[in-house]
This record gives sequence, C-alpha cells and structure tokens, in this order.
Amino acid sequence: MKIALVIDGNHVGGAGEGKEIVIVDSEKNYEIVERFDNPALTAESSRGIVMLSTVYKKGVTSIIVGHIGPHAFTFTKNRMTVYDGNGLTLKQAIESFKNNMLPEITKDIAARMHEHHH
Repeated sequence: MKIALVIDGNHVGGAGEGKEIVIVDSEKNYEIVERFDNPALTAESSRGIVMLSTVYKKGVTSIIVGHIGPHAFTFTKNRMTVYDGNGLTLKQAIESFKNNMLPEITKDIAARMHEHHH
C-alpha cells in the first residue's frame, strides 16, 4: 500500500501548502519510494485537490496531512483515507501510521481545520 505524506520543512504540512510530497510503501518496510515538490504550489486554484489528484494517480490509498480543506477532503471520498499528522515529523508520522495511532480525518474535522487555518 502506498501512503503519501505532505511535508513542510521537517513536519507534516497542509495538503495545499506543504513544500514536498513523500510516498512510502508499506510492502517495502515503509521506505520512501518517491519524493517530489508539491504540485499544489504552482496551481492557480484548488491547490489541495491538485496535490491529491497527483498522488491518487500514483496509486496512493492513504494520505497523512497537517490539515486539509473541505473541498480537498471531498475529493478523497472513495479514493483514499486521510489521516491527521499535524505537528509530527516525517519519521514520527510513519511510525504512528504503522502502529495505527494516527486519527482519521472525517468531513467534520476537515471543515473545522479549514476554519482555524484561515
């Protein structure tokens, strides 16, 4: 299973704002299989959706973000599961995911995150 993490500096970042995307593979002991600049950073609008669409096309089924807006969250429905890694480093987020310790983000949580982010 491929898991994408949005990274901003040393920590998990927002879907549309994080600087880089890291994809790890659970079948390869969670090693990094791909790393690239977040395509959202050059998008005119719908930045979170641009990023999510990119990782979805790469076969990602789970994504770990610091926050996500309601429109971007709607895109994930029936496509991928979204987890809250806010405040965690890349390593901490992967370890927490492996141990089933990351909370899943729901539609209501995504709406609240967006309110607080602006």
